[in-house]
Amino acid sequence: MHAGLASSQGREAKLSSGVGIELEARLSERFYIVARPTLNFRGYNANLQVNSVKVTYLDFPVTLESLLGEPAKMNLFIGAGGYFGLVLSGKYKTNLSFNSTEWQTLKIGESINDNRSSTDYGLSFNGGVRFAGGTRVVKMGVQTQWGLKNVVPKDAQDDSNNSPIRLRNITAYLSIAIF
Repeated sequence: MHAGLASSQGREAKLSSGVGIELEARLSERFYIVARPTLNFRGYNANLQVNSVKVTYLDFPVTLESLLGEPAKMNLFIGAGGYFGLVLSGKYKTNLSFNSTEWQTLKIGESINDNRSSTDYGLSFNGGVRFAGGTRVVKMGVQTQWGLKNVVPKDAQDDSNNSPIRLRNITAYLSIAIF
């Protein structure tokens, strides 16, 4: 489980949350490949807080993690890699007091009529502390993701109302090995 701040370039950050699993493959005593498929709920305020946007993604970050120092019961770690995200759903509303609206469904796809691209990708970095005892591992960490893709659909990017939107987030997480 995790919680953090998610925003998009040039947008006001909002609290985000998510739930996922962590899959870890040991490459050596110090190096691991870690996949962290996560269901993320993120959002932002756009246009000077006139519009609120909430989007649900299924993210697939994969990082190469390295323990800092000799392997012990407690180690600091750092990691770097990338992520790929799929949009599952989204909604938005206008927040003007004289013209407030109900939540509307975002149109997901790649055409000029869509509000949001169906995919996202970028860089992922993380670090934290790892506690190991026997077969149990507990990790507390911080992850940041930097979107490389403009999630405004390509056909709609020429519209002057659609400035680039790229993910920028920082997330605190806790993972506990269950087997």
